[in-house]
Amino acid sequence: MRAFTRERGQAGVPNPDFAEDERLPPEARVGESEGPDKGKRMMRDPLGSATTREGWTEIGAAIQNVLTGEDEEGETRHFHIGSGDLVHHHIQRIRDMARGTVTVDIDSILSLFTDLSMINCTIDIAMVWNPWRNLQSSVHIAHRGIALHRIPHFFLGRFGRELSFDLYVFAPKAYDKEAKIQKGVIPNRLREETIAAFMDECFLKAVHECIPAAQVNRWPSKYEIQKAKTAAAGIEGHVYRPSRQTRHMELVVPLMAEFIPRVWKKCQRYLKREIRRSNEKLLVLDGFQLFINSKGTKDRLFTDSIPKVMSTYKSKVDTYSKCSDI
Repeated sequence: MRAFTRERGQAGVPNPDFAEDERLPPEARVGESEGPDKGKRMMRDPLGSATTREGWTEIGAAIQNVLTGEDEEGETRHFHIGSGDLVHHHIQRIRDMARGTVTVDIDSILSLFTDLSMINCTIDIAMVWNPWRNLQSSVHIAHRGIALHRIPHFFLGRFGRELSFDLYVFAPKAYDKEAKIQKGVIPNRLREETIAAFMDECFLKAVHECIPAAQVNRWPSKYEIQKAKTAAAGIEGHVYRPSRQTRHMELVVPLMAEFIPRVWKKCQRYLKREIRRSNEKLLVLDGFQLFINSKGTKDRLFTDSIPKVMSTYKSKVDTYSKCSDI
């Protein structure tokens, strides 16, 4: 800092009042003065309060002289660009730089819908309750006036390769406006018994009815069976190292695109039936919403015009989903 102050003096730039040694911290002073640091006390005064108009004119001229130098006659050189000067420059590259280029990118892709059959590629279904997969911050979307990340939901799976989408099921009826965020934890978890009932009474039942026997053997018949498989590694670890909490792996089972429409249609039928029967575990899923979220697309969907963005979106996203809400 002291070297900078010296160089400024060597360049002939006068000191405004707030750059005087007595107002600078000791390490920035040019002189060897051991006097008290008045900077803190004088911070209450407006900057430049003791510098006259003529003084500021002199300082401004000195700064301009430092930036542009002097011509052969000892006058300060002037550097000036008016509006549109470079747009008509004789060099094409400079003209292009002056005009500039507007670029557009898509940072994330979001969609709310209710029909799973809109997804026409394989979905890796995660059947077991995974609350750590829930949204932890705002996605800047609201459903009926409620911020989406505050609505209770659960992670259903993932699909897509080049663009990977997370798939969630939201239950607006489970939202409690009185629930408070405690220690950074957002109260948006559905009870595990709701996910288990949805899988046992609706989803897995539909899977076993719609997928051929040769392929359905990968699917468990009950939620608890899949949950036990996810806990297997943690339970085996107890033999060697005791632990109070069982660890769970995230096991997924692929639902092929060709089976999605039939499975989902039957799953919805079973869900509606359970709601009509007043199944307490599934009532909160009445009026559910499906939500897909793809992050990190900034470097994948990048172009310089809105039409190209939409074209890229359709070529990349419609491959996986026909949803129109972004």
